[in-house]
Amino acid sequence: WGVRPFLKTRSAYVRDNYPAPQLIPPVCINELVAKNESGATDEAGETEDWIELHNYSGQDFDLSGYYLSDRYGNPKAWRIPVGTVIPSNGYILIWCDNDDIQGPLHANFKLSSEGEGVYLFKPDSEFNTLVSSLIFPAMDDDEAWGRLPDGMRNVGLYSSSTPLAPNGTGAFELLKEGFVPDEQTLYAIGSTPNKPVAFVWSMAPGSFLVNGSKCSGITLGLEAPVTIASFVVAGFDGVATLNVPQGAAPSGIFVQSVDAETCNVSNVIGF
Repeated sequence: WGVRPFLKTRSAYVRDNYPAPQLIPPVCINELVAKNESGATDEAGETEDWIELHNYSGQDFDLSGYYLSDRYGNPKAWRIPVGTVIPSNGYILIWCDNDDIQGPLHANFKLSSEGEGVYLFKPDSEFNTLVSSLIFPAMDDDEAWGRLPDGMRNVGLYSSSTPLAPNGTGAFELLKEGFVPDEQTLYAIGSTPNKPVAFVWSMAPGSFLVNGSKCSGITLGLEAPVTIASFVVAGFDGVATLNVPQGAAPSGIFVQSVDAETCNVSNVIGF
């Protein structure tokens, strides 16, 4: 019977029998800076700490009446003003300076550079349901903590913040969401926008020299034989996304991505 068949059967049972989750708005806490010393400035020209909210849908989203808090047990810490709208695939900044006289998007709490959490809740009429949260560690001056890519589950610490713009570390990096035996998604971040990215795999890490292509001479961190799983065109934000259906990836493989425009090679991920 074995562990893998059990997990597959159990996952299918949960999907078929567990109640459908409540619809969550397409908005998330996407990035934050808890010790802003020389970065973005507010209306008064001050470098206050901030939270970036991102709307990852194709339609504008009205946040009127939603709440932000730095305490999970206090869901009504600060009410987002009426008329606050995030454009489709866009962003807004909330200044965390406890100084609401400077403008409507100034929260009544500050962020701790020692680390804590921030939380976005639905309004009263929707029972203050948690929409998004972001737990962050201790941070140094001007460091940012955010999702990679925007709106997704992977989070990380990076030295340069990207207020009101797509998150990134500045490196060509491969990330994965999901686990065997369920569906998984690969993200090649830092790709050349609107250009193809190759996703390649093998059964073991190693040192494979590429020949017979535009990128001849580069070395992959994979062992021969190496197979091209797919070519994917990156979006305007430099993210190439590959969805791996349930059961489509061989067990125990190692995956890497290659930017076909620059021949940059990413890190290796084991499935």
